[in-house]
Amino acid sequence: MNKYLNDLVSNAETGFYNEKARRAIYLFHLYRHTNDQDAEDSAFSLLKDVTNNMSIEMGIGFENGLSGIGAGISYLIRNDFLEGDENKTLAEIDFFLFNYLYNTIHTDLSLNTGVLGVGHYFLNRIKSKTAGERNFRSIKIKMWLIMILDILATQFNLNGYTFMEPKALSCREIVDIEYFLLCFIENNICNELSYRIMKNFNRMYPYPAYNNLDLLKKAELSGCNPHSSLKSLKEDEIYQNRIQQKLAGLSITNPSLPAWWRLF
Repeated sequence: MNKYLNDLVSNAETGFYNEKARRAIYLFHLYRHTNDQDAEDSAFSLLKDVTNNMSIEMGIGFENGLSGIGAGISYLIRNDFLEGDENKTLAEIDFFLFNYLYNTIHTDLSLNTGVLGVGHYFLNRIKSKTAGERNFRSIKIKMWLIMILDILATQFNLNGYTFMEPKALSCREIVDIEYFLLCFIENNICNELSYRIMKNFNRMYPYPAYNNLDLLKKAELSGCNPHSSLKSLKEDEIYQNRIQQKLAGLSITNPSLPAWWRLF
């Protein structure tokens, strides 16, 4: 194994399991891009460590919990890095996150630690190879996603959804909600309700406090070429870690790769 791969794997040993999953995704892409067998072997090693240590004690977080790990596994199966039936592999995570949605009063609407991380996990799940209008699990997942829309409808005072007082939102929650709604609309689920929520959101928060990564993510969803603006931004304004920077480099040189921020 070359020194770079060795550092990449060894530095992950003390990190969160979500970080290990992200590094595994990067290494799988590196293998596909370079045919470096050490990269694939290292990816499987990291992923095995993640899956062997998953438990409900991790919590629901997208940044450091089960929704983020589950979204990573969903991505790997969907893109043929792993073999398996997504519904069977992720059945326990589905059940755990559904129970979280159903049994919790949601005071955290952020992506990294709150209910929107669960939403992004389920948005990944409806893209599985077995997804479809006749697939019972796909229908259930769409119903669970609509539960999250209901939570947001309450927050933004839609008629019929005013049974509780809206919470004060942090700047991060405001940006995360807009991004989630844009991703939701992209998937054509319950468009009437999602557009109504977006209309109220835009009225209440016309000027969200975007950082540069937020602007890139929004540009990609709007159909623009977000990479065209990368050169004008400082690296530390875009990338949170070295893995993101390397994966961004791959996605720029190989247009077949997905937008790198969707993996994080």
